[in-house]
Amino acid sequence: MAKKRDPSNREPYLAAGDLALAKNDYELASKSFSQGLKKFADDPDFHFGLARSYAPSDRLQSMTLQETGGTRKTFERGVAMIKEMLPEVNKVKRQTLPASHITVGLPGTAPVTLTLPSLAETYVTSAPGHIGGPVSVTSDQPVLSSQRVQYYQSFNETPSETAAQAQTSSHVIWFDKASPGMVGDNIHVLNTGGATANVTVSLAGASPVAFSLAAGTENYVSFPAGSIGGPVTITSDQPVVAASRVQYFQTFNEVPAA
Repeated sequence: MAKKRDPSNREPYLAAGDLALAKNDYELASKSFSQGLKKFADDPDFHFGLARSYAPSDRLQSMTLQETGGTRKTFERGVAMIKEMLPEVNKVKRQTLPASHITVGLPGTAPVTLTLPSLAETYVTSAPGHIGGPVSVTSDQPVLSSQRVQYYQSFNETPSETAAQAQTSSHVIWFDKASPGMVGDNIHVLNTGGATANVTVSLAGASPVAFSLAAGTENYVSFPAGSIGGPVTITSDQPVVAASRVQYFQTFNEVPAA
């Protein structure tokens, strides 16, 4: 009844699928999660639930050469299994998903626009000589993005963050501008909101750094040479995202604040 009253509510579909799994009714679980996917195609919980409904059932089968008696018999058994599954497989309908229209922007540079088909991947960059932030990735369809950086002989990949991940209080575990080889340790802060953020970055034993950050802008701060310890605490009267970017000899690493 809940599904009929409110078809936009995902919970009844998930609850029905989970209940069926608990009762080992994998066929009913598969049906419930499949119905949910028709309405919530991008919802990972439905994809995970559907996979769970398949895993313990007779839809997932395995065999070994020893069990079936050699390569030829194994091949023949595999063909027979596929034929047995075809009636169920033929019930699955291919879904056409829209392409994503994406814009990647960096202050001071021309934005990069592109169209990306469903389940496809690409990468873009800016011309040499550009530095700054934030890099903004906007799309008319949900996408995943990350930044991959090569610095001398090191490599670092950092997932992008959304405004929903912004916090008024976050921490970086450690700060180090005292150990040999520590070239730089900077705390970057991004205001993803629509109002000016008043931010304070503090480290025990060092004077706190306070600054204002306009909406949609980024800034970075550090502590004097010789500073070491943790945690670094970032507090703000508006939600912000923050990260530590470290250069150690000829390596680079970025760690999001948490």
